[in-house]
Amino acid sequence: MVKLSKLESIDVRDVWKSEPYGFTPWLAQNLDELGAVLGLELEESEAESPVGDFSLDLLSRDINDRRVVVIENQLGTTDHDHLGKLLTYAGGKGAQVVVWVAGSFRAEHRAAIDWLNQRTDTDTAFFGIKIEAWKIGDSDTAPRLNLVAWPNDWQRQTSRASGSGGPTPKMESYQRFFQKLMDELRERHGFTSAKVALHQNYYNFKSDMAGIQYTAAFVSSGLAVAQLTLYKNDKSANLDIFNRLKADEASLAEKMGQDLVWDPKENAVYCQVRLEREGRIEDDEMLDDIREWMIENLLRIREVFGPRVREIVS
Repeated sequence: MVKLSKLESIDVRDVWKSEPYGFTPWLAQNLDELGAVLGLELEESEAESPVGDFSLDLLSRDINDRRVVVIENQLGTTDHDHLGKLLTYAGGKGAQVVVWVAGSFRAEHRAAIDWLNQRTDTDTAFFGIKIEAWKIGDSDTAPRLNLVAWPNDWQRQTSRASGSGGPTPKMESYQRFFQKLMDELRERHGFTSAKVALHQNYYNFKSDMAGIQYTAAFVSSGLAVAQLTLYKNDKSANLDIFNRLKADEASLAEKMGQDLVWDPKENAVYCQVRLEREGRIEDDEMLDDIREWMIENLLRIREVFGPRVREIVS
């Protein structure tokens, strides 16, 4: 007979003794967990980001559309003080995504988040997330983030790319294409935790290194691309990585098994190294083949470039 154990809830304040010195650093190091709950790809965060005379717990961005994400934490039960801070920080940072993480939520504070989502425009989304901790017998403690409040139209933020008139048929085609690509990369390859594709012609997948992304896109020249995107906030840092990679161009091209396009993007912050093939979103009969090509090469780019980039940035 199979032996079963009881799942035991642990008080999060017994796991993290301090919010600023325990829980917030843990969350900053585990933004993938938070991003998976929100359906976003969150980049490296800034802790204790100043807002006037106050400090926001965590400031991040969605790597795909650069939305500002503010995160306010508390280990105990939600209170008016933290709600006021959350709104102050959201206004001070011009946030589009506002996240309140707490040990438990009072009914009136869940109602407040629902009200904010109903009354604000579609550019802004408010979330309440409960942090829990569990263990089985003598096992290690496992944290879990659970959504308790969110926008009624969970994917409403994706309509922003098309303006107030809603997504065009072409943007709808992009969303369907990248949703299938994302789902396969997540479910079959463990490549991403992202769950919601946007109405746009590309998607950036975060790596395990800050500012380093893997991108699939359709570009205006009638090409489909899979690429390494170097997107740190500092152009000189991106160029340094780019130039050190390019010094190994012959070796990297040999490992990839095809020619690479090296693009330093002189007028942009980021740099790119990409693979190209013919492909348009209108090519209905070719889309499955294009998707397979993108998946194969995103995985290959991560395999070939990942270790070398890690050597450079470490």
